[in-house]
Parts: sequence; structure tokens; C-alpha cells
Amino acid sequence: VRRLVTTMIAVSLPVAVYGMLQRYKIDPIPWGGDVSVRIASTMGNSIFVAAYLIMVFPLTLGRAFEGFRRMLKSETFEIKDFLLATAYVFIGLLQVIALYFSGSRGPALGWLASLFFFALCLVYITKRRTFGVVIIITSILALIFLVVFNLPQSPFESLKQHPSIGRFGQLLDPQSNNARVRTYIWQGAVKLYLP
Repeated sequence: VRRLVTTMIAVSLPVAVYGMLQRYKIDPIPWGGDVSVRIASTMGNSIFVAAYLIMVFPLTLGRAFEGFRRMLKSETFEIKDFLLATAYVFIGLLQVIALYFSGSRGPALGWLASLFFFALCLVYITKRRTFGVVIIITSILALIFLVVFNLPQSPFESLKQHPSIGRFGQLLDPQSNNARVRTYIWQGAVKLYLP
């Protein structure tokens, strides 16, 4: 299992780096669309690359936490533990940057949910309940913000024009392009299975 996790984390490094190449228009492969706006990396689709990265990120974060925890508990400084923990932090940062460059809303929300559950696991391991209360209150406030942000005529209407978070203001909009495409797919699936 440890080797499998290590392999998944190691594979995420070239995925994230290739996404950076696309973002900064250094990609040697000509793509049909503009992959500098929303990277597709080695997956060919921005949602696929983001979905992969959000699955690997908690594993990377866990390894970094494990490395730093081992360093803090050890009586002697081990350069190997320091280098491994630092490498995992670096890979995790690249994963987050590539996730951001993908511009995918669904995986970004999944990433936030994974951070929530990861933090709860840390609370359980470290036995710091006040930290858990802070995490739960912060998560509730973030959820309330997201719901209010999606309401028509919300007080955050000006933020909907912002390129990085504006798309999160269309999650509940049934007339958005994404909602209409999904409706057509679901209608087609129903027609396919009804006979």
C-alpha cells in the first residue's frame, strides 16, 4: 500500500508540471483548444486532471504531515526525513497550483471537502478538540458564503465577475451552459434506458 501511494504521488508530479508548461504556453504539443486558460495536462481534459489531483492531494498531505511529525518526535535530526517531508510539501503545492490552473469547479469543491475531512482526521490523531471546533465553524461559514454567493441579487454580486471565483457563483444557475449540458446528458441517458 505504501508503494502504491508513493507511486500515485510520484506520478502526480509530472502531471502537475506538464500543466504548468501548458499554462505558460511552453507546451511542445499543439492542442486543439487553448490549454493555457484551463490546463488539461496529461489527462486531456481539465476536469480529469483536477479530479486526479484532488484524489492524490490528501495522500501527499498525509505523507508530509507524517514526515514532519516523525522529525518532531525524533531526538536526532535526520536529513532523510527532512528532505522527504519537504519534497512532499513541494509536490503538494504543485498539485494545488495545477488544480487552480485547471479552473474546474467540481474538483475544487471536492478538494475543499477533502481538506475538511483531512483536518478532522488530524484533530482525531492529535486530540485537539478546539482545533476541530474551529474547523467545523469555518466550514459552516464557507458553506453559508457559497450558498449566499449563488443567490440572485446576493451581496457578493461583484465577485461573480472575478475570473478565479466567479464560476462558483453559477453552481445553482439552471440556465448556465454546464447545467444545460448536464440536463441534455441526463435526458439522453433516460431515453437510452427507458426501452
